[in-house]
Amino acid sequence: MRPGTACRPALPSAGTDVHTGAAMGHRKPTIVSFYCGPAYYREAAERLRGDCEAHDLDHDIVEMDGVADRDWADICRLKIPFYVRMLEKHPDGILWVDADTRILRFPDALAQGGHDFAAFLRDFVDLREFDAAIHPRTFHPGILHFNATARTRAFLAHLAALESRSDARATDDYFLEEAWRTFEGHLSVQILASDLVAREGRPAGPEACFLFGASGNVSGFIRRVEQHAPPLASTTRQRAYLHHYASQALNAGRRAQAQVFLEKARELAPDDTVTAEALTRLKARRRRLPRLVRAVSKLFRPRASAAEVRRAVEAALGAGDIPAAEQALDRLAGLGRDGEAGFIASRRFRLALEKRARRMSLSPEQRPKLWWMETPYPGNFGDVLNPYIVEKLSGLPPLFAAGGTLAIGSVVKFARAGTPVWGAGTPRMTDTLSPEADYRAVRGPLTRELVLRSGGSVPEIYGDPALLLPLIYDPRPAKKHRLGLVRHVLHADAPLRLEGVHEIDIRRIGYEAIEAFIRELLECEAILSTSLHGLIAAQAYGIPTRWCTLSSAGKALPGDGTKFLDHYAVLGIAAQAPLDLAGLDAVGADLAGLCTERATRPFDALALLDAAPFPVQPRYREAARG
Repeated sequence: MRPGTACRPALPSAGTDVHTGAAMGHRKPTIVSFYCGPAYYREAAERLRGDCEAHDLDHDIVEMDGVADRDWADICRLKIPFYVRMLEKHPDGILWVDADTRILRFPDALAQGGHDFAAFLRDFVDLREFDAAIHPRTFHPGILHFNATARTRAFLAHLAALESRSDARATDDYFLEEAWRTFEGHLSVQILASDLVAREGRPAGPEACFLFGASGNVSGFIRRVEQHAPPLASTTRQRAYLHHYASQALNAGRRAQAQVFLEKARELAPDDTVTAEALTRLKARRRRLPRLVRAVSKLFRPRASAAEVRRAVEAALGAGDIPAAEQALDRLAGLGRDGEAGFIASRRFRLALEKRARRMSLSPEQRPKLWWMETPYPGNFGDVLNPYIVEKLSGLPPLFAAGGTLAIGSVVKFARAGTPVWGAGTPRMTDTLSPEADYRAVRGPLTRELVLRSGGSVPEIYGDPALLLPLIYDPRPAKKHRLGLVRHVLHADAPLRLEGVHEIDIRRIGYEAIEAFIRELLECEAILSTSLHGLIAAQAYGIPTRWCTLSSAGKALPGDGTKFLDHYAVLGIAAQAPLDLAGLDAVGADLAGLCTERATRPFDALALLDAAPFPVQPRYREAARG
């Protein structure tokens, strides 16, 4: 038989499956292989031919001319274009068998069709014992079945393209793994049972079909050609394990051990912002403040995403590292991404609090701990009143902290055991509140009723702290507008025609912006507002108001109206249905005549100040008495 020809003509396929292109006539594939060089390979190939003839198997075993002077690694690469040529030549698929492997019998599973590709797993390991994390490659390259399907041809074309374009010093085994990992299509793969192969020096079991031969070249070349690292050794996998171990250590209260794991994870991936943030926060909790976020500066690599830089901002703020936070914010602003301006403004505001605390040489323990709603960014008048009022009353820049005092807003539901509550309220009467929170004062009697119903206790001290604004800031601007309008954040973009009405935007951040808002209120003779804190601030300064709604807005305000009724009860304002501005052709200055809401009951500012969970400067108590 001439090398390079099948021992008999291949018969036509009996049929082809439309989906996979797999042979349906259960034809056996053609055995293919090649050899060159030393007599060892020629003799082995002759034995392989003999096996094929003994078992009545088509075969195409070729002697490669003109390559004997190449080394073993280069010859191995020739397998890849050989696969392609042989599959084109043989319509029933091909079974590559290394020339020094013996065929004891043909594995019937390969003649059943239905798959695109069949192979033994690496090191001939059984599927139940194969751990992809510790094996650097998936398949053993010595015995490979390529069925004659469209998917197989696409896979081989991908494999051949990888090999032809690569200058890597690598064998067929390397490129097979690369193709398997990067092929974008899908393959039906049959894993051959490990007992189908025997090795020299080991007895063949009753199911064995192949006796695998080893020339010894692998051990001589393994350090001279490209290898794959096992997935277990990948940076991503190791980092995931280290984060897992760190989490376990934290859950067990072993923070020092958790820090060791996170430090190692950072060494593996210095640019990983998730690790840097976790490490920074852990160090902050351990109170090792000096040089906490040195790693944060490494996060600002040239191609860092906006999300990564955001995390760097949070990590730096969490550790109190002002320079790193400023650097991160500047970098985020420089990205020029839409939608980041609000976040940047919010974090610059918090950074200003940190700077003032640093100038005053205040430790975190000396600052009032406070939590307020920051979203939607950059914030709004009602929420930002929290740090404004607390800092003005105490003279201390508050520390934004989970578990800190809940003061202004419908945030009482966020209170947990021990959380100080000072003036916060509920948006609805169906919530259940923590009975163990430290309720010093609440917005109104409805919130107090809900606290008591939930099993908590609270004194009859009422009032949203925004009612204290006139004690803090009392400008006297001239009136410029007959009517002003304040819309809730959720109503800001709803269509509304205004005629002679001054609109005051509630989206504010920063103390100067808060005081500018107050001045704009005071320049109006009356105020319409769909925002509770637009109403509270106006009423605190004695401006007549009218509670409004805007049904044409895309979203309804959270709650069931309880927060308005709760506050109105404190000032003795008669409750009335809100005025729906969406039902009007235009909002004109003549609506000032509907602004009849005024306090009829005095607000006990001194009781609210005495209930504060932070120090209040004496002058404010004196002003409240006066």
